[in-house]
Amino acid sequence: MIIAKKSYPSPEPNMNEVYRYMGVHGEADDTTKALAYEAVEKVKQAAVCRVCFARLPIVRPDDETLVIGTITTKSVYLAKNLAGCGEVYIFLATLGSAIDRMIASAKHTPSKALAIDASASALTEALCNKLNAELKERTAAEGKFLRPRYSAGFADFTLEYQKHFVEMLNTPKNIGVALRNGTMLFPTKSVSALIGISDEERKL
Repeated sequence: MIIAKKSYPSPEPNMNEVYRYMGVHGEADDTTKALAYEAVEKVKQAAVCRVCFARLPIVRPDDETLVIGTITTKSVYLAKNLAGCGEVYIFLATLGSAIDRMIASAKHTPSKALAIDASASALTEALCNKLNAELKERTAAEGKFLRPRYSAGFADFTLEYQKHFVEMLNTPKNIGVALRNGTMLFPTKSVSALIGISDEERKL
């Protein structure tokens, strides 16, 4: 298995996502917008955006089981997502540990802590989207298509599977991401996911 790793400048997060993570419903007021934009700039400056990924075959030893590297699962929802796929990309993306320190340092000002946390979550999503777009270009050049990315912790593909992403991608060494309490990624603004690769575009 070949593991690739990359670093990126901080991407621009979707401000609507920032507001959503802040719990805003409808149009954000001017005070909230100012707080959010200030937090976004701070997070972008502090983030160290890194990813690592690999491409793996999917093995189906029976009708209910998927084997992807060291992952063996009977997840019904993941199987549905990967129907028709022969391979997947697995990846892990992180903003680095400075963001956790920034959130902790703002804890005595809850509104600022919330804005920083929300900005970091939206920036993590933007980082995943950036990698996703690059992988889409790679596979398109082969005449293949990607499925929506799927993370551990969704439905019946539980957080316990996070350890496989960490182990297979050797993330403590490659991008500084480890596990805490057996299932939680640290730094906390880190995401693991897999993306199915198919010969046919999924029809809606």
